Amino acid sequence: MESSIKPNIKDIKDYIGRDIQDLLRASIFFKIIKKRKEGKKEEEEEEVMIDQDVYQTKSGSPMGTFRNFRSKGLSVFTPQNSDIIEFITLYNEDIESYRMCPLKLPYKLEWKHKNQDVVRRLGDSKNKGGGSIPVWINFEHMGISFQFLNNDWADSANPITHITIFNPSKQQTDCSLCLRPVAKAKDGTVLAQCLCGLSFCSSACLDDFKQYHLCTFG
Repeated sequence: MESSIKPNIKDIKDYIGRDIQDLLRASIFFKIIKKRKEGKKEEEEEEVMIDQDVYQTKSGSPMGTFRNFRSKGLSVFTPQNSDIIEFITLYNEDIESYRMCPLKLPYKLEWKHKNQDVVRRLGDSKNKGGGSIPVWINFEHMGISFQFLNNDWADSANPITHITIFNPSKQQTDCSLCLRPVAKAKDGTVLAQCLCGLSFCSSACLDDFKQYHLCTFG
């Protein structure tokens, strides 16, 4: 019988908004075990799904089901009464008992990168926090958010603990450098934009950002 398991995942973002079974057929979720059946001398190989723990939220937000694959460093969330993936969280090593996720990270990022590496690639965002809690930053227009280990934004070597990927909820409205409104022509065309898609309030902000920007284009 032909295996229903698909090749490994090329881009995890492609699975947001799709049925969870499309994702769970990927080879990352399976392992090969050898079994010797009764009456046979040779062992036979069998594909079995790796261990997962499933947690359903009963109250609060979000309401739904988390499928946690800790040995592969990722967690998949589907809303209540739905099999459609709403978001996927990728984990760094030894965070909440997860192993480091082996999948390729978006925007040319690596797990060794710090908070300054994220900002140099993706710019700034109004949707962020820290201080009394670990630093986090959410890029709603890109469909990605980051959580860091420490609480201080001034800590430029603050490591990434986990990355959450979801469907972008809106277009970029704020400058990637100064957070003022993005400059647009009357027809809605963005007037100052990097090749990677980051938008700015002016060519001056774009030029200033380019001095330390790690462009993810191409």
